[in-house]
Parts: sequence; structure tokens; C-alpha cells
Amino acid sequence: MSYYRNKLTCDEFSNRELENSYDLAWNEFKSKDGFHLEYLNQSRDLFTFKNGISPKDLNVKAVILGLEFSQNIQNIIKVFQEKLASIIGCNDYYLVKTKNLAIEVIVTKWHDENNRSEIVDNDVLKSIKKFIDTSLQIELKGYQIHTDGCIVARVFDNGLIRKLRYDLKIDIKDLPEKQSSWCHIPVGRILSQISIDQKNKIENLIDNLNQNTHAVENISSIKYINEEKWFMERYTIIDEIKLPIR
Repeated sequence: MSYYRNKLTCDEFSNRELENSYDLAWNEFKSKDGFHLEYLNQSRDLFTFKNGISPKDLNVKAVILGLEFSQNIQNIIKVFQEKLASIIGCNDYYLVKTKNLAIEVIVTKWHDENNRSEIVDNDVLKSIKKFIDTSLQIELKGYQIHTDGCIVARVFDNGLIRKLRYDLKIDIKDLPEKQSSWCHIPVGRILSQISIDQKNKIENLIDNLNQNTHAVENISSIKYINEEKWFMERYTIIDEIKLPIR
């Protein structure tokens, strides 16, 4: 049994709509000569560069999926990361550790917000428990890079994750306005400008992989976490709801 009490159904969150949105961002990157410098600097602000490249300590609360995904998904993404790193070379970049890969469903507190109440946490915990009988499955179908240097895995959900996000937004009051509308997995960030030759090689790599990458994953749980260091380098699980595997 799945939990769908609202009028919207998964059919109203189509994979085609999601694919078009992914393509819009990917094609924007492909149309440029390189990264947008202002956006690139905003990406760099998420990291420290004192002793290597490391994500900053930033306190965020979110409902997420993954953390960890199956070894199969981790291995597939790891191969992509290694191929990408060989092209980027000595440029600044950060790749998410495969055990830390996750899908952000909804954020209840961003790092620059300090006034989120415990009432929000209680609402989250009540709401995610309603999905205990819901089975979730995702499909990994390639990768893309954006004009701010963000590297993501393209994930499709047949509307399931977006329906979950929609229901949580109804249940939980006083959520931050900024929320994702995708189901992607953040894979890393390129943090310095690349050459035209590097950009062409990256585009060829990703376009080829996007024709051949396909993996299905059953999601085993929904987690509510306090992310204490960006890209799940350090986090605490506040609560976890196990999901049925079908």
C-alpha cells in the first residue's frame, strides 16, 4: 500500500518533464565556453582550500534518500568520477565520497537560517512516518555538469520522489522557500575554470555515458538528517523510516 492522500498522483510528475528540466541545465553548460565566474565563485564559497579542498562546516537539516546507496550504484558513479578526474587534471575540484551520495527530498533548515523551531522537526518526523508502506525505486541514467561547476547524476523516479516532496510540503509548515524540484544525486563540483579542450572532452564523456548508463535502485529508507559538513562529510541521523522493497 502506498500513501497518496492528496489529489496529485505520481502520473502528474512525469519523467519527460524531469528530463526536459535536466536537459535545459545541461544544454546551457554546453552552450557556453566555460563556467559562469560568479556562479563558480559561489561554489568555491562552499569549500576551504587551506589543507587541500574540503567542504565547509555548514549546518543543514533535510529529508534525504540514499546515504548509502547500493554498492552497484556507488561503483557506477565511482567509475564516472575517475574518468572525469582524469580530464580535469590539476584543476580544483571536489568529488563526493560514494558512501555519502544522497538525494535531497526536502530541506527544513539551510545553513544560514538559525530560527527554525523544534515544531518543524516534530512535523517532519510525523510526516515521514506516514510513508512507511511506500516503496520507492529510482533509475540512474547518466550525468551532467552545470555552469556553476556542479556535477550531478541524472536520476528518474516515475514521480515517486516528487510526490513524496509534494506531500511533505503540505504536511510541514514554515519550510524554507528554496527547494529542489529534481531527483538528482550531487556527485561533486569543479571549482576552477577549465579549458575549451577539457570542456569538449567532458561533454563527449558525458554524452557517451548518457547513452549507456542505466541502473535501477530500490530505496530502503527515508532519513531525516542534520548535515554538519557539506556533502555529507559529517552528519547525524535524526530519524530513519525503513521502506518495503518490492
